Amino acid sequence: MAIIIAFSLIATTIVALAIRRRYLLVDIHGSSMYPALLPGDRVVFDRTRRERLRIGDVVLLRVPEHALPSTDGFEDLRGNDHAYRFVKRVVALGGQNFPPGIPGGGRDRLVPEGTVVVLGESMNSLDSRQWGAVPHRWVYAVARFSPAESPGRRREIQMTARRFIPSQKDHR
Repeated sequence: MAIIIAFSLIATTIVALAIRRRYLLVDIHGSSMYPALLPGDRVVFDRTRRERLRIGDVVLLRVPEHALPSTDGFEDLRGNDHAYRFVKRVVALGGQNFPPGIPGGGRDRLVPEGTVVVLGESMNSLDSRQWGAVPHRWVYAVARFSPAESPGRRREIQMTARRFIPSQKDHR
């Protein structure tokens, strides 16, 4: 009996560690993703989906300190690795057209391969409007769901996402 209990505890620990390594629960601070995400919302992010980004995905970025104009006011977003965490929505991937109002792309206005364009829902958001296309390596995880999402909020989030999804002619 003791062997079965010990085995169960070991198996439970291994499963818990695997889940913790893959998923990350993030508390939302600030209003850059309002109305899709509100301060105090909690979102589950999947660290393994970074390579399969799609337009409209909400992502957790790890932005290096040197990429910020100033770190004033961002202290609560700083991680142990001296990078800052931001939640944004993917609006363009490498090889696609830059959305209007986003700097970069040269004459052909194409997002360079290996980069993504990310925006907050708010016009006051610190995002690709200031940074241009960001390196794919800044994408740390992709949102899976918000445990506190109600059906009404889910509909609102989807409607907000539609603003950023380009028309078919913009897909490559």
